[in-house]
Amino acid sequence: MKILKNENEIIYYKDNFIDIKECNYWISLSKKIPKNIRTQYNYPNNEIWDYRIVKITQSSIVSKVQNFLNKQLNYNLEIDEAEIQNWVDGSISPLHKHIGCSEGVRSKNRFNSLLYLNDNFEGGSFYTKGNINIKPKPGLLTLFDGASIEHGVKQVSNGDRYTIIFWWN
Repeated sequence: MKILKNENEIIYYKDNFIDIKECNYWISLSKKIPKNIRTQYNYPNNEIWDYRIVKITQSSIVSKVQNFLNKQLNYNLEIDEAEIQNWVDGSISPLHKHIGCSEGVRSKNRFNSLLYLNDNFEGGSFYTKGNINIKPKPGLLTLFDGASIEHGVKQVSNGDRYTIIFWWN
């Protein structure tokens, strides 16, 4: 694993954690959002969230990522939830943390991993308040403390951005 860091933020990453064939497999399981649904929502507010995700918590990729991260970093991560996300053209996520969320949602999760599945779109970079920027590449795996690092996704354009997100306890 490699490390991106600044004064207050550390993000671990591994290039080519999975190959393009496996990336395409996970993309094939994602939801394809019809044009009539895409045009009915306000992108920054993620009003079609349930249309954009597929829960895969019990899938083989979870144990593959979990075993790798625990071995590499000597952690004891336990999965809470994993999902394939389709960040449709126009999607954006402002800076946020995963702590103190409404009604306790995500408040028990500390770490997050992202597994990027494609790069045939524009924008969509992961970024932090401390100016770490990650351009998605197929197979790139990350781990960061989502409870303390303010992070977001820059606006996606000219295509859809596919990721798998892992919520770890």
